[in-house]
Amino acid sequence: MGMRVVVVVGAGVVLVGSLVTGAAADEREVTSRAEQVVPLDVTGDAELSVERDRLAGLLKPLAAYDGAMLWSASAKTLTVQMTTAAALEHARSIIGKSATGMHVRFVQVEYSAMELQALADRLLQNQHRWAGRQVSAAASTPPSTAFCCRSIPTTSTPPH
Repeated sequence: MGMRVVVVVGAGVVLVGSLVTGAAADEREVTSRAEQVVPLDVTGDAELSVERDRLAGLLKPLAAYDGAMLWSASAKTLTVQMTTAAALEHARSIIGKSATGMHVRFVQVEYSAMELQALADRLLQNQHRWAGRQVSAAASTPPSTAFCCRSIPTTSTPPH
């Protein structure tokens, strides 16, 4: 006797196959189904995600100036943020030569993603002292790269 099985592996792959019980495995008439890999794309964004990753890889040499890339799913627009005019022009050149079909905006920002992450790490390591709350989300917003936090009350007493 066989049983159909669907297994989700990670966020993007589904494996479909069949389980065969011991008794059925002994029968010569049982044919096994070949495992199939089917990409799971619930957002319809898989191809664009691959392209964003490719462009991010091309921009790695500019990491010190990288203000992070932002994706607007509704506008299907990638925003590349850099901290200097020279880095922004270099990013434009790299993306221009990449032959991407994606709509890309370029914005100059004050702080790099690394600087904002370092600030977040420094601020949030002692958040119980200054907020008495647990931070549930943190983000930077373009074009000013303002740092935002949302906090939620905790049930434990913050350390003094």
